[in-house]
Parts: sequence; C-alpha cells; structure tokens
Amino acid sequence: SGTHPAIGAVDHVNVHPLRPSKDLKIAVEVAESIAERLASDLKIPVYLYGAAHPQGKGLAKGRRELGYFTSHKSQTLKKKAELKVIPDAGPRTNDPKKGVAMVGACPWVVNYNVPVACESLSQAQVLCDQIREAKGGLKGVQAMALKNENGIEVACNLLEIEEIGPEDVYQKLRAECEKLDGVEIKSPYVIGRFPKDVLSETLAALRENE
Repeated sequence: SGTHPAIGAVDHVNVHPLRPSKDLKIAVEVAESIAERLASDLKIPVYLYGAAHPQGKGLAKGRRELGYFTSHKSQTLKKKAELKVIPDAGPRTNDPKKGVAMVGACPWVVNYNVPVACESLSQAQVLCDQIREAKGGLKGVQAMALKNENGIEVACNLLEIEEIGPEDVYQKLRAECEKLDGVEIKSPYVIGRFPKDVLSETLAALRENE
C-alpha cells in the first residue's frame, strides 16, 4: 500500500507561466477560473494558494492546515462533515467521494523522485532533511519520504529550477548516502516536463499547422 498523501479526487491543480517564468498574472486568472468551475460545477471545496491566494499562502502551509501530510492515516476527509478550514470557494461541507482541492499559481515546479534502497522510511527522511530548503538544504527544494509498490523514494518539488536542478539534488543525495550504512540511491526520474521542452513542442506544433 502507498503512503502518498491526498485530500481529494482532484487534490491539486497548479498553473505555471512558461515565459517569462515568474510572470504570474495570466496564471492567476486561469487558476481562479479553474477554482470557480470546480466549486460551481462539481461542488468541490477549493482552497487557493500561491499567487492565486489573496495573502499569497504557500502550498505547504495550506496543506498542513488541511492535514494533508497525515491524510493517508487520518479519517478527517473520509467522512461527510463541515470543514474546519473555510474554503475559498465551493461548499463548506466535505463530500468523501470528492474530497477537497487546492488550486494555485506559481512559477514552474519540477517533480523529481529518487528511489532509495534502504531498510526504513525513517532513513529516507534523513536524506530529505539534508536537501530540503526548510532544513537548510538546497534552495527551492521541498522533499518527503514516500513508500509505494516499488519501494521507498525521496519525492522532491524543485521550485527554483533555474538555480537548483535535478542534477544538483542527485549529487547532494549521493553524497549524503555515502555517509549512511546500507543506503543507496537508484535511478531517479522526473514527472512531467521542463518549460523549455513544452515551449519547443508548442512551437513545433504551431509550425506544422501554418
């Protein structure tokens, strides 16, 4: 059984600008439109974050408020009840078949996961603490240890890819693994694509249709 947290069927929608990479005006408009449709058409409670939130609340803070990081253990959102945290849009009562959704706008995020050969989730968490920005690690790196059908992995969000990319994270993890007995990193993988790849594919498609 997996340990990846979740708070709803939709769970999380993030709108990113491609270029300029940090110009969020249009991304915010799109995020607000998505939130409105989820709330009005599907009756899903929606919480905004990032540039789409009036006070710029971050994704991690919003998730903590909703119990996201312990959601795989908790029954909080698995039964119909009034929500303790008032949503920014949609009903105030949770439907356990749908859950809630977070919708936001922020610069491009790369999801970079590194499988780890180790005996326990706690060993992988030690690695996470070494690379997470919040713990004094690498700039713009969020990380958590997860267990799935393939074993244990360090799952990362890279928020500042122009400064800290997958190779930086890999080299840091490899160095930290060398300090631990019986811990080894395997082949990493990226979920999704990089902005430059999306732009290249889009331009190629447009040329084909000229």
